[in-house]
Amino acid sequence: MNQNQESRLEETRHLNGAVAKLRKELQEARAKLQTTVFEIDRVHAESYRQQDTVQIPLLQERLSEKEHQLTELTQKFSNSKQLLSENLHQAALELRRQYEAIDAALEVINIFSLL
Repeated sequence: MNQNQESRLEETRHLNGAVAKLRKELQEARAKLQTTVFEIDRVHAESYRQQDTVQIPLLQERLSEKEHQLTELTQKFSNSKQLLSENLHQAALELRRQYEAIDAALEVINIFSLL
């Protein structure tokens, strides 16, 4: 072999070594990237779990408040309904009393007109 061929052979070996080294570095980078992505996913999932842990009690508290408000409104409605029913009954009694008074007045007028 002449020196030129040996030089090329040496250069080829050197380039093959560099390519092998780059492949190894690329594989390591891919593995590191996969580990990083896995870690990001794990942290993201943990963040959601923590957020749920915080949100669930808040939502339960809000639900409890809404249930309390609903109970109060139901009680107010029931009281209003009862009061309305009582007022309607009183109005019917008053109407009856007024009709009776009008009838009595008409009878008196009728008696005086006959005299």
